[in-house]
Amino acid sequence: MTDLPPPAAPQGPDRGQMFRNIGGSLAINALAPYLVYRFSAPHYPHDSIVPLLYSTVLPALWLAYGTLKKRSVDAIAIIAICELVVTITVTLLAANVGWALIARALQGALVGLVFAGSVAIGRPVIYYIARQFAVGADPARAAGFDMAHTLDKGRTFSIATLVWAAALIVVSGVSATLAATLDHATYLLVAPILSIGVNVVLIWWSIRFAMARLLRFRPA
Repeated sequence: MTDLPPPAAPQGPDRGQMFRNIGGSLAINALAPYLVYRFSAPHYPHDSIVPLLYSTVLPALWLAYGTLKKRSVDAIAIIAICELVVTITVTLLAANVGWALIARALQGALVGLVFAGSVAIGRPVIYYIARQFAVGADPARAAGFDMAHTLDKGRTFSIATLVWAAALIVVSGVSATLAATLDHATYLLVAPILSIGVNVVLIWWSIRFAMARLLRFRPA
Protein backbone atom coordinates (compact mmCIF):
# COMPACT_ATOMS: atom_id res chain seq x y z
CA MET A 1 0.00 0.00 0.00
CA THR A 2 1.44 3.36 -1.01
CA ASP A 3 1.95 5.76 1.83
CA LEU A 4 0.06 8.98 1.52
CA PRO A 5 2.17 12.13 1.50
CA PRO A 6 2.10 14.13 4.73
CA PRO A 7 -0.32 17.03 4.79
CA ALA A 8 1.11 20.30 3.67
CA ALA A 9 2.17 22.65 6.42
CA PRO A 10 -0.21 25.53 6.92
CA GLN A 11 0.85 28.65 5.12
CA GLY A 12 1.73 31.67 7.20
CA PRO A 13 0.40 35.10 6.48
CA ASP A 14 1.55 36.85 3.33
CA ARG A 15 3.98 39.35 4.81
CA GLY A 16 4.24 41.29 1.58
CA GLN A 17 0.48 41.78 1.49
CA MET A 18 0.47 42.63 5.18
CA PHE A 19 3.05 45.41 4.73
CA ARG A 20 1.18 46.69 1.66
CA ASN A 21 -2.00 46.87 3.72
CA ILE A 22 -0.23 48.74 6.53
CA GLY A 23 1.38 51.12 4.04
CA GLY A 24 -1.94 51.75 2.34
CA SER A 25 -3.63 52.41 5.66
CA LEU A 26 -0.92 54.89 6.65
CA ALA A 27 -1.24 56.68 3.31
CA ILE A 28 -5.04 56.91 3.45
CA ASN A 29 -5.49 57.58 7.16
CA ALA A 30 -2.37 59.59 8.02
CA LEU A 31 -0.61 61.14 5.03
CA ALA A 32 -3.71 62.09 3.01
CA PRO A 33 -5.56 63.83 5.90
CA TYR A 34 -2.36 65.66 6.84
CA LEU A 35 -1.85 66.96 3.28
CA VAL A 36 -5.51 67.89 2.81
CA TYR A 37 -5.58 69.83 6.07
CA ARG A 38 -2.18 71.45 5.46
CA PHE A 39 -3.18 72.79 2.04
CA SER A 40 -6.80 73.71 2.81
CA ALA A 41 -6.44 75.31 6.28
CA PRO A 42 -4.82 78.57 5.01
CA HIS A 43 -7.93 79.26 2.94
CA TYR A 44 -10.26 79.31 5.97
CA PRO A 45 -10.44 81.30 9.23
CA HIS A 46 -8.24 80.16 12.10
CA ASP A 47 -9.76 77.22 14.00
CA SER A 48 -12.33 76.55 11.26
CA ILE A 49 -13.52 72.94 11.27
CA VAL A 50 -14.08 72.88 7.49
CA PRO A 51 -10.50 71.75 6.61
CA LEU A 52 -10.83 69.05 9.27
CA LEU A 53 -14.00 67.80 7.59
CA TYR A 54 -12.21 67.79 4.24
CA SER A 55 -9.47 65.64 5.78
CA THR A 56 -12.01 62.91 6.57
CA VAL A 57 -13.27 62.58 2.99
CA LEU A 58 -10.60 60.23 1.62
CA PRO A 59 -10.62 57.84 4.63
CA ALA A 60 -14.43 57.76 4.42
CA LEU A 61 -14.39 56.99 0.70
CA TRP A 62 -11.75 54.30 1.22
CA LEU A 63 -13.85 52.67 3.94
CA ALA A 64 -16.92 52.76 1.69
CA TYR A 65 -14.93 51.26 -1.20
CA GLY A 66 -13.58 48.43 0.96
CA THR A 67 -17.03 47.64 2.35
CA LEU A 68 -18.64 47.59 -1.11
CA LYS A 69 -15.80 45.51 -2.53
CA LYS A 70 -16.32 42.79 0.08
CA ARG A 71 -20.10 43.09 -0.36
CA SER A 72 -20.54 42.48 3.35
CA VAL A 73 -20.33 44.36 6.63
CA ASP A 74 -18.19 42.45 9.10
CA ALA A 75 -17.32 43.22 12.73
CA ILE A 76 -14.30 45.36 11.82
CA ALA A 77 -16.27 47.32 9.23
CA ILE A 78 -19.01 47.99 11.78
CA ILE A 79 -16.47 49.35 14.27
CA ALA A 80 -14.81 51.47 11.57
CA ILE A 81 -18.14 52.86 10.36
CA CYS A 82 -19.20 53.73 13.92
CA GLU A 83 -15.86 55.48 14.54
CA LEU A 84 -16.25 57.45 11.30
CA VAL A 85 -19.78 58.54 12.23
CA VAL A 86 -18.58 59.64 15.67
CA THR A 87 -15.61 61.45 14.11
CA ILE A 88 -17.81 63.47 11.76
CA THR A 89 -20.41 64.14 14.47
CA VAL A 90 -17.96 65.47 17.07
CA THR A 91 -16.23 67.55 14.40
CA LEU A 92 -19.51 69.21 13.48
CA LEU A 93 -20.46 69.79 17.13
CA ALA A 94 -17.08 71.08 18.33
CA ALA A 95 -16.62 74.80 18.97
CA ASN A 96 -13.30 74.85 17.12
CA VAL A 97 -10.77 72.56 15.49
CA GLY A 98 -8.75 72.12 18.69
CA TRP A 99 -11.69 70.76 20.65
CA ALA A 100 -12.73 68.67 17.65
CA LEU A 101 -9.36 66.92 17.59
CA ILE A 102 -9.43 66.27 21.34
CA ALA A 103 -12.97 64.87 21.11
CA ARG A 104 -11.97 62.67 18.18
CA ALA A 105 -8.98 61.38 20.15
CA LEU A 106 -11.19 60.42 23.08
CA GLN A 107 -13.44 58.23 20.94
CA GLY A 108 -10.81 55.50 21.26
CA ALA A 109 -11.53 55.40 24.98
CA LEU A 110 -15.22 54.94 24.17
CA VAL A 111 -14.38 51.98 21.92
CA GLY A 112 -12.19 50.57 24.69
CA LEU A 113 -15.06 50.80 27.17
CA VAL A 114 -17.33 49.00 24.67
CA PHE A 115 -14.72 46.23 24.39
CA ALA A 116 -14.56 45.93 28.19
CA GLY A 117 -18.35 45.91 28.39
CA SER A 118 -18.51 43.08 25.86
CA VAL A 119 -16.43 40.95 28.24
CA ALA A 120 -18.70 41.84 31.15
CA ILE A 121 -21.73 40.49 29.27
CA GLY A 122 -19.89 37.38 28.06
CA ARG A 123 -19.61 38.45 24.41
CA PRO A 124 -15.95 39.48 23.94
CA VAL A 125 -15.54 41.45 20.71
CA ILE A 126 -12.20 39.86 19.78
CA TYR A 127 -13.87 36.43 19.64
CA TYR A 128 -16.13 37.54 16.79
CA ILE A 129 -13.31 39.28 14.93
CA ALA A 130 -10.96 36.29 15.33
CA ARG A 131 -13.69 33.87 14.27
CA GLN A 132 -14.36 35.85 11.12
CA PHE A 133 -10.72 35.65 10.00
CA ALA A 134 -9.97 32.12 11.22
CA VAL A 135 -13.11 30.45 9.91
CA GLY A 136 -14.33 32.33 6.85
CA ALA A 137 -17.17 30.36 5.25
CA ASP A 138 -15.86 26.89 6.19
CA PRO A 139 -18.40 25.07 8.43
CA ALA A 140 -15.82 22.49 9.55
CA ARG A 141 -13.37 25.18 10.66
CA ALA A 142 -16.22 27.02 12.36
CA ALA A 143 -17.15 23.92 14.34
CA GLY A 144 -13.55 23.35 15.41
CA PHE A 145 -13.09 26.99 16.36
CA ASP A 146 -16.27 27.06 18.41
CA MET A 147 -15.37 23.79 20.12
CA ALA A 148 -11.97 25.13 21.15
CA HIS A 149 -13.61 28.31 22.39
CA THR A 150 -16.09 26.29 24.44
CA LEU A 151 -13.41 24.03 25.95
CA ASP A 152 -11.38 27.12 26.80
CA LYS A 153 -14.51 28.50 28.54
CA GLY A 154 -14.06 31.76 26.66
CA ARG A 155 -11.02 32.79 28.70
CA THR A 156 -8.66 33.43 25.78
CA PHE A 157 -10.78 35.95 23.94
CA SER A 158 -11.95 37.58 27.16
CA ILE A 159 -8.33 38.24 28.11
CA ALA A 160 -7.48 39.41 24.59
CA THR A 161 -10.48 41.76 24.52
CA LEU A 162 -9.53 43.27 27.89
CA VAL A 163 -5.96 43.84 26.67
CA TRP A 164 -7.34 45.60 23.59
CA ALA A 165 -9.67 47.67 25.79
CA ALA A 166 -6.83 48.81 28.04
CA ALA A 167 -4.58 49.61 25.06
CA LEU A 168 -7.30 51.59 23.28
CA ILE A 169 -7.99 53.66 26.39
CA VAL A 170 -4.28 54.39 26.96
CA VAL A 171 -3.71 55.32 23.30
CA SER A 172 -6.79 57.52 23.43
CA GLY A 173 -5.35 59.41 26.41
CA VAL A 174 -2.00 59.84 24.66
CA SER A 175 -3.74 61.01 21.48
CA ALA A 176 -5.82 63.55 23.40
CA THR A 177 -2.65 64.92 24.97
CA LEU A 178 -1.03 65.19 21.54
CA ALA A 179 -4.15 66.88 20.15
CA ALA A 180 -3.89 69.52 22.88
CA THR A 181 -0.18 70.18 22.36
CA LEU A 182 0.75 69.60 18.70
CA ASP A 183 0.04 71.71 15.66
CA HIS A 184 -3.27 70.57 14.17
CA ALA A 185 -1.83 69.32 10.88
CA THR A 186 1.03 67.53 12.65
CA TYR A 187 -1.44 65.80 14.92
CA LEU A 188 -3.41 64.53 11.91
CA LEU A 189 -0.20 62.88 10.70
CA VAL A 190 1.11 61.56 14.03
CA ALA A 191 -2.09 60.24 15.63
CA PRO A 192 -3.00 57.69 12.91
CA ILE A 193 0.60 56.44 12.83
CA LEU A 194 0.45 55.87 16.59
CA SER A 195 -2.95 54.19 16.36
CA ILE A 196 -2.05 51.94 13.41
CA GLY A 197 1.29 50.99 15.00
CA VAL A 198 -0.40 49.96 18.25
CA ASN A 199 -3.08 48.04 16.34
CA VAL A 200 -0.44 46.10 14.40
CA VAL A 201 1.30 45.13 17.66
CA LEU A 202 -2.03 44.14 19.22
CA ILE A 203 -3.00 42.02 16.21
CA TRP A 204 0.40 40.27 16.22
CA TRP A 205 0.13 39.61 19.96
CA SER A 206 -3.49 38.46 19.74
CA ILE A 207 -2.71 35.88 17.04
CA ARG A 208 0.23 34.42 18.96
CA PHE A 209 -1.66 34.46 22.26
CA ALA A 210 -4.82 32.86 20.89
CA MET A 211 -2.98 30.23 18.84
CA ALA A 212 -0.79 29.19 21.79
CA ARG A 213 -3.82 28.73 24.03
CA LEU A 214 -6.40 27.30 21.63
CA LEU A 215 -4.10 24.77 19.99
CA ARG A 216 -4.16 22.91 23.30
CA PHE A 217 -7.61 21.74 22.24
CA ARG A 218 -6.56 20.69 18.72
CA PRO A 219 -7.29 16.94 19.23
CA ALA A 220 -10.89 17.87 20.07
